[in-house]
Amino acid sequence: SSVVIFCEILKLTICFISLLWQHGWSVSKTLRACVNELSDPVDWLYVSVPGFLYTLQNNLLYVSLSNLPAATYQVLYQLKLLTTALFSVAMLGRRLSVIQWFSLMLLFSGVSLIQIQTSKSPDSQQEKGSREGMKPWLGLTTVIISSISSGVAGVWFERVLKFGKKKNIWMMNVQLATQGIILGSITAAWNDGPEMLSKGPLF
Repeated sequence: SSVVIFCEILKLTICFISLLWQHGWSVSKTLRACVNELSDPVDWLYVSVPGFLYTLQNNLLYVSLSNLPAATYQVLYQLKLLTTALFSVAMLGRRLSVIQWFSLMLLFSGVSLIQIQTSKSPDSQQEKGSREGMKPWLGLTTVIISSISSGVAGVWFERVLKFGKKKNIWMMNVQLATQGIILGSITAAWNDGPEMLSKGPLF
């Protein structure tokens, strides 16, 4: 949980440095621009949707990695390409060509075959040891939810950029990172609060 928070802090730092560069390294101008562009509560509400989904996705990915072999995880997570395409059609009215639909179906078929082969293949002693304690169906479920949340968040963010109030891309990422830090802190306190207090945030 704490890894998600530190990733968002790093993202916020990079975004702020980029904004400083855009405003001639003037801290006062940068802060003034942030106040002017980030003071609309309705805008924060719109951005909170991908902010929540990205935080959910990042936390679920660590659950997936804990319950799936790395290679299987990497292949299954490519489902986000399929979900992003489907939600772009549904939410943005985008049209896909026959070749694109065929490619997505091939992707889905390949992911399905990998999962079937993984579930049926006999494990060696070393693999059994490395997979001890893993829950493959929990890993599969969290990967699917992560892929869906990734697709919705990406398309929603694109929709805000295209049809919402025109705003600097770095400003929007500041909003996302700020919300990620807040939501990630709540999640970390809920799941790992006692351990973080006793062992530190990087336990």
